[in-house]
Order: sequence, then C-alpha cells, then structure tokens
Amino acid sequence: MSINGTPILSDPAYRIESELGSGGGGVVYKAWHVRLQKYVVIKELKRGSANDIETQRNEVEALKNVKSAYLPQVFDFLAEGDRVYTVMEFIEGESLDKLLGRGQKFTQPQVIKWYGQLASALEAIHKQNVCHRDIKPANIMLMPNGEVCLIDFNAALVSGNDVRLISRSLGYASPEQYEIYERFKSTRSAPIHLGSSSISVNPIDGVETEYIGDDDNTEFVDDDSQLTESLSENNDIEKTDSTTPSITGGIDWKRSDVYSLGATMYHLLSGKHPSQRATEVIAISKLGRFSEGIVYVIEQSMRLNPSERFASAAILADAVRNIHKHDTRWKVSRSKMIAAAVILPLAFALSAATALFGNSVMAQEKEERYYTAVYEIEESADPQRAYDSALNIFWDRIDPYLAMAKRLWNDGEMDACRAYIEQNLGNIAEFQAVSEAERSFGDIYFILGNCYYYQSGEPDYNRARGHFEIAVQFVKDNPVYFRDYAISLARTGDILKAEQVLEKAQSFNLEADSLNLLNGEINFAKREYNTALDSFDKVISLTDDDYLRYRAYHTSDEIYKLLGQPENSAALLVNALNRIPLDRAPEMTERLADAYVKNGDFKSAIALFEQLSESGAPQFHIMQGLAILLQNSGEFNRAVSVLNQMSDIFPNDFRVPMRQAYLEADRQSKIKNENRDYTLTKQYYDNAVKLYNENVRPGESDPEMQQLDLLIEQLRNNKWIN
Repeated sequence: MSINGTPILSDPAYRIESELGSGGGGVVYKAWHVRLQKYVVIKELKRGSANDIETQRNEVEALKNVKSAYLPQVFDFLAEGDRVYTVMEFIEGESLDKLLGRGQKFTQPQVIKWYGQLASALEAIHKQNVCHRDIKPANIMLMPNGEVCLIDFNAALVSGNDVRLISRSLGYASPEQYEIYERFKSTRSAPIHLGSSSISVNPIDGVETEYIGDDDNTEFVDDDSQLTESLSENNDIEKTDSTTPSITGGIDWKRSDVYSLGATMYHLLSGKHPSQRATEVIAISKLGRFSEGIVYVIEQSMRLNPSERFASAAILADAVRNIHKHDTRWKVSRSKMIAAAVILPLAFALSAATALFGNSVMAQEKEERYYTAVYEIEESADPQRAYDSALNIFWDRIDPYLAMAKRLWNDGEMDACRAYIEQNLGNIAEFQAVSEAERSFGDIYFILGNCYYYQSGEPDYNRARGHFEIAVQFVKDNPVYFRDYAISLARTGDILKAEQVLEKAQSFNLEADSLNLLNGEINFAKREYNTALDSFDKVISLTDDDYLRYRAYHTSDEIYKLLGQPENSAALLVNALNRIPLDRAPEMTERLADAYVKNGDFKSAIALFEQLSESGAPQFHIMQGLAILLQNSGEFNRAVSVLNQMSDIFPNDFRVPMRQAYLEADRQSKIKNENRDYTLTKQYYDNAVKLYNENVRPGESDPEMQQLDLLIEQLRNNKWIN
C-alpha cells in the first residue's frame, strides 16, 4: 500500500517520511523507527525471482549478525506483497568524496586510524561471508566523532551469491573487476549510452539532499549521511559502473575488497585519484613522504595478483595495528636492542684477537638456545615462557608462532588457538613471501582452518574453507590438507571443485579412511545419502583416528535428521559416545538428546541434559534446553528450579525472566479460569523488559521477546492483568 508513491509498511514500527533517492538497485527512503525512536534508512530493492529474494534475505540476515562501530546496523528484511525492503541505521556525517572534492587534505595519522577501522569493518562482514564490492570514498562517512563508517551494501545485496551484477568504481576497482568491465565494453555491439544526467534537490528536514538522476541508474549523496546507489557507465570516474557480465566466476571478492580499500586509502593519503587501470597506478611512495609502514600496507593491498595481497581482512587489520613494525627504523632499533642485551656485555670482556671466534661461538649458542625454546613451546609445562624466550632470541622467525599454534591445538584449546593465531596474523603475514617459511605459514593456516571446522557450536565451513585454501597454496604435497580443503568445498556447495581437489589428494596416496570420509562428504553434498552413509560406515569401522570417526558420526547423524529418521540417529549416537574425542562428547550428547526428543523419549532426553548441565561450567543453552524440556513434559516445579539456578548464574540475561514468564503463563493456562493468576507472569515480564532495554544493543531484536510482548498484550486485553 502507498500514498503518493511512498509505501506504507504493514509493520507499524516503520513510518516512511520521504524518498531520498532511487537508482538501479531500488528506492531509498528516510523513515522513523517508532520502537527505537530514531531515524532509519529503508531501501526498496528491485524484486526478482524467488531465488533472488531468498538470496537478498540471506545476505541481510548475515549482515544483521554483524556488530561493528564502523558499519551501519542492519535491522530488518521486509517482504510486502510485490516489494522487498531492507532497514538499516541512519548514519550522520559527510561522505569522504565530498571532502576530497573540496580539496581537503588528510594527515597520515588520520588515514592510518581510518584504515584500521575500515579493515575491522571488512573483517566483520567477511566473517559472515558477505563482501562489499564497492568500497570508495563516496561510501565512507566521516561521522561527527571523527571516526568513519562504511556504508551502502547495495552492490553486496543486489549481486547476491551469484554475483550477477558487478559494481565497479573506476580507480578503486580491483584489476580483476576492471578486466570484466573492459571485456563488457569491448563485446557490446553499440557504444556505451551515458544517458542524460540531471540534478534534483529534495529538502529533507531543512537539509538539501542532492542526487544525480540518470534514467534508471542514479547516484545520490545526502549531506545528511545516506547511501550511494549504483550508477551506470559514466564519464565521471568517481561514479560506480554497473554491468551484467556473462562471466564473473573466479573473483576472490574478499581480496578484491582488500584492493578497493587500499586504493581508497591511497587517494586519502596522497590526494591523488588512483588510475582506472591498476597497471598505470603510480607507486604511492613516489607521491609524497610517507612512513614505510603505510606504504607497505597500501602497496601490499593493491598488488595486481590477488594471491599476493593480504590473504584476509583479518590479516590486513592486524598489519595496520602493527604498522610501525614495517618501518626500517623500528626494525633496526629492535635489532640493536637485542644486540645490546646479548652481545655488548660480552664484547667488553673479549679481546680484539678473540672477537671473531667469540662471535661465532655466540651465534651457535644462540641458535641452540632458540631451537631449545621452540621445542619447549610444544613440550614444556610453561609454553608462554618458552615462547617469549624464542621471540626474544629471533623475533623475525616463524617457528615460535607455529609451535604455539600447535601447542594450543594439541591441548584441545581450540578457541584459544584461533584467538592466538588471529591476533598474530599481522606478524605471521610477513612470512608468506619468505621461501624457507612458506611451509610453516601454510601449517598455521591449516590449524586455523581446523579451529573453525571444529569450533564449539556449529562449524564455520566458509571460514574453514578460506584458511584451507591458503594452506594448500603453501603446502602443496600433504594429502590431508587437500582432503580437508575438498571437504570444506563440498560443505560450502562447490562440488565440482571438491571433486577436482579429491583427485589431487588421491595423487598423494591419501589413506583409505580419509578417502572414504572425503567421498562420503562429496556424496552428502550431492544428496546421495545412502552412498554417503556407506562411506562413513567404512570410516567408523576402519579408522584409528578418533577425529575422523567423529566426523563420520557427525555427518551420518545429519543425514538421518534430513531423512527424518531420529531412531537411526539415536542408535548411531549411543555407540558414538565412547569412540570419539572427549572434547566432542558434549556435542554428541546434545545430538543424542535431540534424537530422543524427536522420538518422543523425553525422559531419556531430560536425563542427558541434566548430565550435561551438571558437568563442567554452566552453559546457558544447556540449562535453557533442560528447562524447556521439563516445561514441555509438564514438570513445572523442576523447570522452575532450573530457571531459578539460571537466574543466579546469569542475573543480567533477559532470556531467563523471559523464559520464567513463558513457564508461569503455561502453568496458569492449565488451571481453571476462576483460579488463574497471571501476576507472577507480569512480574517476570517486567524484569525481562528491564534487562532487555539495559543490555540489548539498539536495533537488535529477539523473536521470542516480541512474541512475549504479544502474549502480555493478549492478557491485558482479556483483563487478566493491568
């Protein structure tokens, strides 16, 4: 429904006030969010097929999970009849392209600060497997607090996972994007039609909003801080070109984002717009006197070959955080500091005649102490002491980093292992171009991939795939690396490439149990479930590797769930618990409990959840699952007891009183009407609302809390509560 062309949404939380602009990606409106009491941006996307809508919805859902001070919060995805909308935060400030256009110069500290903020923003969206695809000064807002915000996910949302629409900003686009642009131009039968641009001005709350219209393809830039739409081919190299090429495969969009961010920083630092063709870009070191650190990071980001750029936004962010370490002065001072601490005291004690011999002995002893420390990182009772010692001896070698990663992994500290590697990726990145360190570099990335594959909760197959892909680039002869890379490819839907990598792994004489696991995963991805189950059964029967057996059990259970056969899941998992690594037993116990629930065996499920809740540190989801099971089984008193324990352990979590409110409402519904009393329900609800407002970030929402709001409203309407 609409009035004068402005839609009225069925959700009363959003009240559209005005249109900000429109373009190839859709129409953008300014709206008041009634519940949050703040302005938001609502973008109406062009509606496509059902698959397009689902792709857009998935992208928005991924973005809703992103929490960053340098990104607008994405609030919602709405489908209203034949229209589709996204809702996101309204950002105050001014886009950097306008500041550049006025001739404003930026200092090196400013650029480094913003580089780090934007790299962390990229890291946040890349973790959700979403790429921006259109980074440029026009899509970066300088906020009133002096920090920046990366806006406009138009290219990401419109293109979807199929990347049918490529948005390129000439000069900021990566060379691989620009190649498609050139190919598109050269294959068109007619010259590019530029259209006739016109400028319209719409007053918004007294602020003039300028947008440039070009038929169906426009760009608008709002001084009041809004988004930038896609613009068709245009003579103005600041604008974003949008084409629909026939071939877009092969682009690593994450590394393409790294390039575009580097090109943007190039412009901000030098004041010079980078050339449209990457091969013609003048080295930034020739455009001014800048620190070696910022020159290194920008040039590494803008490598022509994507594989030579920073391998991820996380590595880039860490490199910016440690930018001083790339300066020769810092390296020299570091070397002198170590030399002074180790050599000078001895040098004074040695005569000139014995200096050469003495230095040789010291060098040998230093090597011995170094490798002893590296060994102790993996084997001693105090790995941190050994790690610090090794780095103090040779801070420019990769061995201590690999040894610490192995130690944490072997100790089963997967979360700590992942955190350690990611915190040190900036330092580790320096070794990717050192030939003698390449293998260790790949080993570290293989460990990091496994951290995501085996992480607590649901595995992150996309992150694992990215790290395995880097690992096999540097370790090219290990069949296990190729096995896990192929499995991650199958898990993320790239079956053809998984089969190609399978052939590569076979050429390295992959062991039979690994081969069966890999074949099972590929058949699972193909939905050939019976064949997959046969392969996994062979793994379970033949392997001596507990982790391989766990993976076979895990995917077999997934298959039985998909087939709706919980009885087979239960039979499988009962046998699994004593044949898998101890650190995976809690997860498989939860899976077994879930199978019992689906079989209607609530008693056995409750017993398992009680066992889990009593072992180890209290876990919210375990205790909540137990409370829900007890409630659904009608054991209200036991459910109350569990929730009371949770209230003591998690006093600031709104979900506890929320669950108590649901439980009390359910209990009252089982009582005769004349004896019902919902007073306690209302008390729990009020407490939940208080904690919700205190601890939940603006823009976030909880579906169960919203449902509880409706339940309380019904109780009010029926006069059960005031």
